[in-house]
Amino acid sequence: MKKNKISKTEAIFLLVLTITMPIVFTALQPEIKDNEIIQNSSLNFFSKIIQKIFSIFDLIPNVSADEPVGCCEDVNPQIKCQDGIKQSNCNSGFHPNEQCTTVCAGCCIHTDSGFCDLNSANSVCLPPNIVFTLGDTTCENSPVCTMGCCFTGQGKEWSTQKTCEDLYHGTWDTSFENKVSCLSSVSEEDLGCCKYSCQYQTAGKCGSVLGMTAQEVKDQGQWIQRKCYDNIPTCDCQQGGAPKCSEEGPDRYKADTCGNVYTDETDKFCGDAQWCDPSLQDCTTSVCKNVVDNWDSTISSFSAIP
Repeated sequence: MKKNKISKTEAIFLLVLTITMPIVFTALQPEIKDNEIIQNSSLNFFSKIIQKIFSIFDLIPNVSADEPVGCCEDVNPQIKCQDGIKQSNCNSGFHPNEQCTTVCAGCCIHTDSGFCDLNSANSVCLPPNIVFTLGDTTCENSPVCTMGCCFTGQGKEWSTQKTCEDLYHGTWDTSFENKVSCLSSVSEEDLGCCKYSCQYQTAGKCGSVLGMTAQEVKDQGQWIQRKCYDNIPTCDCQQGGAPKCSEEGPDRYKADTCGNVYTDETDKFCGDAQWCDPSLQDCTTSVCKNVVDNWDSTISSFSAIP
């Protein structure tokens, strides 16, 4: 049978304990004098001796040392590049006593779409269509990440210029201080329901009849940035109207009972080889001829398309 060996430190500790314990117990014994119990005066002396011995040998090791804390590049699949993480909780890439802004956090720029990810980890910001800027966690030092108000015609988005122009095909404006001021503003081209006519139209067109600007017609409640079937006061428009064609698009779209057509709600997709014929209010395969083919040079005019 194998015996367990003790270390040299443990042996010294046991030896000192064996020697000092009888002395301590003796010192703890009280004296009886004149029928009164008096504590042995040598107790303090022996206590100091024992403390001195233990401090010299430093026999009890410190087993509660603080665990290092720092930046962790990979905490788990959902959390990357996080400050204040204990080493035991870090999956990989631990940097004790360091800030992530100097190690792995920064601005992740998607060059193809214009999106900018704030406080992103370099481990998830990979080329070729992504550029990473270490330390710029707010993306303020990256000009391409400057945010502005994007007017799309259907509404507004708080985005970069590239995202606005390439993705939303909108008009970008940097005069707004923040996202709240952008989204609460109104442009001439914003669509909504005009209360006096119950027509779904731009704020500019609604305001022009009343002699107001787009912002004024909204502020005074005469134009609401919702669809006319969406609980508009004074308007009794309901969903489920007959679908219609529109000059704004090639397909057939949903309409409400007031006759408003909503080009962002497709009822029937006509496809690339078809278009929506207003006379039929349906998709057709009729071919539209180029008007140049019908030029009549003898009368200097266009003839009707057969």
